[in-house]
Amino acid sequence: MSGIRRAMPFVHLPQTPEGMPLPPLKSFLTDPGRRLKAIQDLQTGEKDILLNSYPKSGSHWVHEILSKLLYDEHTQTRMEDGFLDFVNDFSSLSSLPSPRLLYTHLPAQYLPQDHVKKGRKIIHIVRDPRDIAVSAYHHFLNVPQFERFFTRDWDEHLANFMSGNFIYGEWFNYELKYETFAKTNNVMMLIYEEMKMDEEKAVRNIADYLETPCTPAKAAKIASECSFSQVQERRKSGQFAFLFRKGDVGDWRNYFSGAQEEKFTLLFREKMKNSDLMKYYSKINSKM
Repeated sequence: MSGIRRAMPFVHLPQTPEGMPLPPLKSFLTDPGRRLKAIQDLQTGEKDILLNSYPKSGSHWVHEILSKLLYDEHTQTRMEDGFLDFVNDFSSLSSLPSPRLLYTHLPAQYLPQDHVKKGRKIIHIVRDPRDIAVSAYHHFLNVPQFERFFTRDWDEHLANFMSGNFIYGEWFNYELKYETFAKTNNVMMLIYEEMKMDEEKAVRNIADYLETPCTPAKAAKIASECSFSQVQERRKSGQFAFLFRKGDVGDWRNYFSGAQEEKFTLLFREKMKNSDLMKYYSKINSKM
């Protein structure tokens, strides 16, 4: 793949008041300001759990874990039913099993304020942005209605991602602001790569945060049932099967050219130099 090209503008994407691009979902295309306010004003229950992440960070995988921890085997849940950015009518949220699992990719300032102020549980997932870029590229290719909004060219796609001309804005700014937000709110921060290294430990840690019982045997069973291959098999015939492509750590190496890797590394070091994420990703990848 060739070097990074100049960032190309998106076509007719809805935006937040400050100009952050939003995905071309019906809820945002119709009236983005109204949906953003509805999410901020949403009243949540004491036991509700909010799962929040930049797109393609592993929220569907964590949903599988949460469902196994919180519900019995007869309770059927779909992540999209609690996806605040996606559902057409918030009245449908009342039919979700308790505790409700609610989701959004919006940055911290757009989270339900009632939930935040009352110190209710929030789980935030962080993933290597290079793998996010690759995963998002394939996601956009597999959604026909996205065709007029997103480039089909890898070099242009990566340039857009790096410049912040991307749905939900620039990854670096998004995570820096969230890091600050998490320090003063009831947030559990999950790092995708850490979870992949020890999935049983990740299940136990989530259970501890949720204050839900989880024996070592149960944690092992959930980790096995929620492994990427198992989830992919269960979802292969569903409408959203394309969301479960690979889930690998380091798949970006199959897409980035040498020049792209170097440019991205320099950008990461500059943007994240004062972040704890810089320390973490430098530890697991000496080139970062």
